[in-house]
Amino acid sequence: HALIVGVPGLAKTLLVSTLAKTLSLGFSRIQIFLSLALERVMVTAIGIMVGSFRDTVAVWLENRLVADLYLRPAGSAGIDSHPTLDLDIADRIEALDEVAAVDRFRAYSITYNGLPATLGAGQTRVFSRTSNLRFLSGNRERIMNLLPTGDFVVISEPFAYKHGLDAGDTIQLPLRGRVVHFEVIGVYYDYANERGYVIADREILLKYLPDPAPTNLAIYVKPGIDPAQARQAIEEITVGRNLFIAGNRRLREAAMQVFDRTFAITYALEAVAILVAIMGMAGALIALVIDRRREIAVLRFLGASGAQVRRLILVESGLLGFMANVLGLGLGTLLSLILIYVINKQSFGWTIQFHWPVALLFSALSLIYLAAILAGLYPARVAARLNPIEVVHEE
Repeated sequence: HALIVGVPGLAKTLLVSTLAKTLSLGFSRIQIFLSLALERVMVTAIGIMVGSFRDTVAVWLENRLVADLYLRPAGSAGIDSHPTLDLDIADRIEALDEVAAVDRFRAYSITYNGLPATLGAGQTRVFSRTSNLRFLSGNRERIMNLLPTGDFVVISEPFAYKHGLDAGDTIQLPLRGRVVHFEVIGVYYDYANERGYVIADREILLKYLPDPAPTNLAIYVKPGIDPAQARQAIEEITVGRNLFIAGNRRLREAAMQVFDRTFAITYALEAVAILVAIMGMAGALIALVIDRRREIAVLRFLGASGAQVRRLILVESGLLGFMANVLGLGLGTLLSLILIYVINKQSFGWTIQFHWPVALLFSALSLIYLAAILAGLYPARVAARLNPIEVVHEE
């Protein structure tokens, strides 16, 4: 306003019009940039969260599924369904020459403080020899050695978070008409379900629930024995029984397939959002080209070729895409930290370990950057084909 004070008549009107158009073009570029940056923020945040969750689950499966073979009753295994095996099956399998040990695990559906949970019991001395179960705090070896010595339990992180428990607290469980007090000696990372687990030693729990039939078996093969050979021997002695048996590798792969299918819709929605953003960018660039016809016409009169004008629009498109990538990566990382350590924690109760999905982010952001440049091809072609004489005549 200070620049145009004192400029009379038509000159003032023209100057105001020019400044207004310049500001309008600036705001249009800012709108394009912000829309692109917002899309990168979401892609980065969701990519880091899902990638971190996937890596966390993969490491957890490696530490949790340590036995060579797992056996349970056939059929769909629901959260509330815990069918049992015949008691003699575990004994017959453990007597095989190919088998080193069998961990008998029993699960019960319980309610704690009005919320559903799972009470489980396994043979700690068998499981602890090979397991690398991770605890939020405390010494793992001390916890596993203490567990089978008395009324002690370890609880999963979701269970601890929902009920405000920690190591050293005491929980009361109604077992066969009596309330039993168990001391919590450890809280372990778990991603099986959000209901949570309370795990005791099998021998301790049998004092209160004298039902030795297991719900599943973890079978450890002797060193030097092929698990396939041990599986064949197990199938021979369990022929005619409706059982499901699988190796740890198959279970891990099946779990990761379920994980990937669960989040496939997330990637699909991101792809749709990216497509919409790129189409919006192309439309906005065309609008910018139309608003800048006079500027482009002047460049053509000064000797700029059609190829140079086309390159100008593409460079502008590329710069907008690059700056949006940089801003989106930074803000997306901050948003992913909120999603991982705040929102996810409050929603499910488990802690995701932060991981950089470098390959995923690099490929996604590179693809989006390339798409941003491609979105400028048609506007660049329109700009290069403008007739400068007609444009100046219109002005």
